[in-house]
Amino acid sequence: MEQQDTMSPLRFSTLICALLLAFLSAQVRAEPWRSVQDQSQLEFVAKYEGADAPGRFTRFDVLVSFDSASREVRSVLVDVDVTSVGMGNPEIDEAIMQTEWFNTRAYPHARFRSESVRATNESEYIAEGTVSIKGVSKPVSVPFRWRSHGREAQMSGSLVLSRVDFGIGSGEWAADSPIGHEVQVRFGVAFEAQQ
Repeated sequence: MEQQDTMSPLRFSTLICALLLAFLSAQVRAEPWRSVQDQSQLEFVAKYEGADAPGRFTRFDVLVSFDSASREVRSVLVDVDVTSVGMGNPEIDEAIMQTEWFNTRAYPHARFRSESVRATNESEYIAEGTVSIKGVSKPVSVPFRWRSHGREAQMSGSLVLSRVDFGIGSGEWAADSPIGHEVQVRFGVAFEAQQ
């Protein structure tokens, strides 16, 4: 009987602590933030005979999990509609959708997924994740800047990918001339909080 009396306060304290922890966890839970398409850009710059050959994707969706209390970005998910690619020339635009290039009929989407994001300073981060293009997945590190104001935010950054890592430009186009292997990818994305 004495043991039961001494254990009861202990159980009560444990329950209070568990409820308090659950409450605090709920308060700092990360929120989903979704990209605003008409305020966002996803561009790339290839090289043709040493000159810039720019292009862009006009349809893509980015979902970020952001904890506004701790200023932590928890995860980043990107889905790109590859059929929206354009380089400002109708003939080129049609050609890069073919099998040798993006093969959009078989692979209409490209994706990036990261659940490992670390801050390098107050507003700059690096997302370690996987990019999947044309059925090939590769690990990448994506540096970016995140700035939030109330229920709106901006993400910007760039990285360099090798097109041949993903089989973009196969056959006679696999050489690094006249089209270079490295492609710079640049993004500026506007977000709105979803909760």
